[in-house]
Amino acid sequence: MAFLVSASGPEVMTVVVTLSWAALVMAGRFLGPAVLSPVLAFITVGSDLPRVRVFARPLRRALSITVLVLLATAAGCGTALVVVGVWSLWHCALFVTAGFLAGLISAVLWLVGQAFPRGAVIIGVGLAAGGAAALLWPAFGVVVPAAWVGLVFSDADGWAAVVGLAALAVVLISIVPVLLERLTVDDVLQQSVRREATVDHAAVLQLGELSALYQVKPTAGRFRRAVRVGRPTLSTFFLADLIGATRTPGRLLAALAGTVGAGVLLATAVALSGEAGAVWGTAGGLMLFAAIGPLTDGIRHAAAATSERSIYGVSDGLLLLAHSTMPFAVMTALLLLAVAVTSVAFGAPFVGCAPIVVAVGAIAIGTRIGNALKGSMPLSLLAAVPTPFGDPMAIVRVAWAVDGLLLAGVAGASAGAGASAAVFLFGAAAMAAVVGFARWRRRSH
Repeated sequence: MAFLVSASGPEVMTVVVTLSWAALVMAGRFLGPAVLSPVLAFITVGSDLPRVRVFARPLRRALSITVLVLLATAAGCGTALVVVGVWSLWHCALFVTAGFLAGLISAVLWLVGQAFPRGAVIIGVGLAAGGAAALLWPAFGVVVPAAWVGLVFSDADGWAAVVGLAALAVVLISIVPVLLERLTVDDVLQQSVRREATVDHAAVLQLGELSALYQVKPTAGRFRRAVRVGRPTLSTFFLADLIGATRTPGRLLAALAGTVGAGVLLATAVALSGEAGAVWGTAGGLMLFAAIGPLTDGIRHAAAATSERSIYGVSDGLLLLAHSTMPFAVMTALLLLAVAVTSVAFGAPFVGCAPIVVAVGAIAIGTRIGNALKGSMPLSLLAAVPTPFGDPMAIVRVAWAVDGLLLAGVAGASAGAGASAAVFLFGAAAMAAVVGFARWRRRSH
């Protein structure tokens, strides 16, 4: 509540809506809302049936998901502020309406990403840039739709913002039939097969295999030599991982941009501290964990190679260390750059922020190593454990699947703990080390 009623509340709403819209546009490139079972997609998409009728059911489902998520978020925040006496019921109703309209816009933007897979990157970057500009120059937020939700939150021209969101939602919904006609049979069939595989992997919590479904295949620099004979071991693997990352330039650019953005959030968390710092830090930790994924392909390969014979002539430990050098060096450089930018733009102390932000990055690398060594789920977690409160093993299995993400979020939140940040970071680092060491001991030889 202290965070919502602070001056950062409207800015957070702008960030949430901006990231939601940009993420859904980008997600449409890989898995859009207009998908069916592979058999139905093959039969119906190429027929003479109207596309609106063919995709009516999946579109209703996509619309319901996006609307309910943003509507529930807006209703939860608004209700809490009404209960403590900060907002009136009228203000809460306006904000809930804005959340509903933002959900409608999100669903159509998701379909836009599916209909324009190549242009989705440009649209997503444009949405993110518009949101960033609205945060840096509040006067610019008048022409940025994502910032209109923040205006409603702050009760500044709330009526005009809601009317603008409603007009934008009507325009976007009216072009849905045109967007559906742009979809090709091959694209819909490919995404339908991918969705079916996604459901299968998610049902058994195989998140590593699930993420591999959405990795872009290397295209650039396939004939560029990555391994040079005669170099020291660490530099050999450093260059090999770096050249390998450049072969998927889109993933690499997203990783670099995400790491810088996470560094800005973490530096802001250190500067703010308190409740606001914990929220910004949690977002930064989660964002950093996701962003360094494309940089840690070598770590995942090293973890997979530890279960086979030594194919590189080096020990398992040295192989993992060698593959960790590139992501750690690149991540550290980007985080220091982000801290420097934050210190110049917002006056955050560089010397005080840099060690804490880099420590969070080191913990994120450690959680990535632990994830790579995780392997399949232990059979002991699949057994039921009856208790007076029910079977808690379902929660335990979910926690096992996302433990790396949870540790990264805790480490990020620790960055905003003020004077106690070092203690919390040490605890998060110790937990990541214990988990990683236990999985290292359990690896197959």
